[in-house]
Amino acid sequence: MEVETNYNYQVLVNDFPVNANFDYKLKGSMTFNINNSILQSGKQKLEIRIYPESINEVTQKEFLGSKGYFKLQITQTAWRKDGGGQEEPKIILEYELPKENKQTGNTIDYAKLKSFTDSLSFEGKVPYILQGWTNGEVFKKEDFLQLKAQVAAFYQDMINAYQKKEWDYIRTQYLQSDKEVYQAEYFPNNIIEEYQKGLENNKIDRKFFPLENYKLGIYGNGRILCLETISGKNKGNSAFGYTYENEEERGIMYLDLYLYRPKGSSRFQIIR
Repeated sequence: MEVETNYNYQVLVNDFPVNANFDYKLKGSMTFNINNSILQSGKQKLEIRIYPESINEVTQKEFLGSKGYFKLQITQTAWRKDGGGQEEPKIILEYELPKENKQTGNTIDYAKLKSFTDSLSFEGKVPYILQGWTNGEVFKKEDFLQLKAQVAAFYQDMINAYQKKEWDYIRTQYLQSDKEVYQAEYFPNNIIEEYQKGLENNKIDRKFFPLENYKLGIYGNGRILCLETISGKNKGNSAFGYTYENEEERGIMYLDLYLYRPKGSSRFQIIR
C-alpha cells in the first residue's frame, strides 16, 4: 500500500491498523506492506480515517481544510517461478478523497469537516491461510476498563522481560505472531534465523518509556486489544516504545503489540 497525503490519517485492513501518521514532519508519500492483515484470499475490507494535519507535536488544525489531499494505491506482486525476482506489480485499487457524498450526492466541503471516514473493499490474493485472531474472544464493552488494566500489565511484563534480557521468554511470547508474520511476508529460512537471533546479538541499550498517556485500542472486530498513545506525533500508534543507543546510532522505536485471547483461554497472546 502507498499513501500520499498532507493530512493525518489511519488506515485499517480487515479492521486491523496497517499504518497511521500524525507526525507533522512526515508528510508526502509512504509505502508499507499489508500482508499481516490479510488472513486469506478473497474480499478484504478497507477503512480510511482522515484527520486535520498537525501544526506541531501537540497541536492539530481544527478542520481538514480545502487544500488537503489523500491518495492511496494497493499493488500486488509475486515471486517469479523461474527465480527471476518479482513480477511487475499489478494495481489492485486506487483511491482519492471523493468530491461527493456517496449517499446524498452532495459536494463534500472538507473545510467544514473535523474528520472524514470512508469504507470500501478490494480483492486480495495470497498463497496462505492464517488463523490470526479469528478464534479470539470478542471482548465486551462493559469490560473495557478492566481489560485496559490487564493489557497494561501485559505490556509492563514485556518491558520487564526486555530490561532483564529474557530473550527466550520474549521469543516464546511472540511465537504465534512470528510464525504468521514470517509466512505472510514470505521470509526465507536464513532471514527468519537472523530475526530469531537478533534480539541478543544486537547490542542495543533500550530505555522504555513509562506506560502513560494511552488509551485502549480495540480492533479485529472486537477481538484485538492494544495500548495507543493519545497525543503527540506517535498518536494512534503503539504505547510500547523505547529510546535506543548503540555504537552506530541512537533513536526512538515503537513496537506493535497487539493482543487477543483465544476462546476458552484466560491468557492474552501476542498476535501481531
